[in-house]
Amino acid sequence: MPPWYRKARPVTVMCPVKPGSVESLKATLAGLPRGAESPLMTGRTHFGRWVVIERLHDEDGMASSDELTVPYLLFTSNIDGAVDTYLEELVARRPDAMHRIWGHCIGYQRPGDDVALIAYLLRNQVRTNLFFSPYPRATVRRVSSAVDLRRSFIDLASRTDGIAPGVLRAEFRAWYDDQPKKVTH
Repeated sequence: MPPWYRKARPVTVMCPVKPGSVESLKATLAGLPRGAESPLMTGRTHFGRWVVIERLHDEDGMASSDELTVPYLLFTSNIDGAVDTYLEELVARRPDAMHRIWGHCIGYQRPGDDVALIAYLLRNQVRTNLFFSPYPRATVRRVSSAVDLRRSFIDLASRTDGIAPGVLRAEFRAWYDDQPKKVTH
């Protein structure tokens, strides 16, 4: 599928972690809010996560002959829109948390400077050669709308299980009339 046809696109950022900072970094990541308060809830994130990579393993599960000189922080996300504006929104949503996270990394030099942090992330961006998105042409808004519609329909089915056909028809029509007719994004 040509890139211009996709709505979702990948972001991958890999940064070396300062010596002695791994446990503090893990604690910082574990302390991030989840759900609606998550830094990833920008309205443009399909999926995102941070992973601390301390060592590499070969396919047999044994330590790799390719050793890392330092651990790395991997941030990966599937997003809507341009990478640079996404990173701006990510930092703007939770600036203190973003500076705390990347403050554990080598090369991060200006705590509190959002523009410098975004530039640092862009410098450490890794090209994504293999990308999978279950809904490549759908925006986050469209996927969320479909999930909401599904929940609503399941609720209707549960509420109307076993009722008379005429009542079911009336319930369905009322439910249908109450649904948004089209999501445009």
